[in-house]
Amino acid sequence: MKNLYFIYVLLVLTLLSSCKGKEEQTEKATKEPEVFEVGFNLTFSKDDVFQLYYTEDGSLNFNDEMSIRLPQKGSENSQEVVFKMPNNVLPTNIRLDLGENPEQKSIVVNSMRLKFYDNVFEAKDSLVSRYFYLLENQVKYDNKSSVISIVTPDGVFYDPLMWSNELLTDEIKKVIEK
Repeated sequence: MKNLYFIYVLLVLTLLSSCKGKEEQTEKATKEPEVFEVGFNLTFSKDDVFQLYYTEDGSLNFNDEMSIRLPQKGSENSQEVVFKMPNNVLPTNIRLDLGENPEQKSIVVNSMRLKFYDNVFEAKDSLVSRYFYLLENQVKYDNKSSVISIVTPDGVFYDPLMWSNELLTDEIKKVIEK
């Protein structure tokens, strides 16, 4: 009789542990899928809102429906500004609007990172001049200091921005295809 009781307890424990394993598998399967990330390490002193636009068709036809807005607190210290694409979005080109605060006079672009699953591309040192086009009537870039100075000529709408050039488009493809 004791042997029968022992076998019964062993069966119950086995069933409970197998159910737990299935729950863990289900939990892993229902986790959010990996999304494409674009991150910038920036230094800026005033509170601002950064907006990343993206396209998926290889064009530069950016629009608000395909953008991500991130309000950020200004600081004298560098900080990560990370844009996570919606599920199943794989960009071909990106555009970064450098804020909406006309009191923001400069932004230091310390580094940039593209990430998709374990595939990562990182850039530092003169990355803006190497990987982006600039709206030159509103933005001046110093390669040595990595400072973007925002210029607002009279009568010009405040909209400092930079968008991906062919080199960055190639790096985006590499991160997606690895």
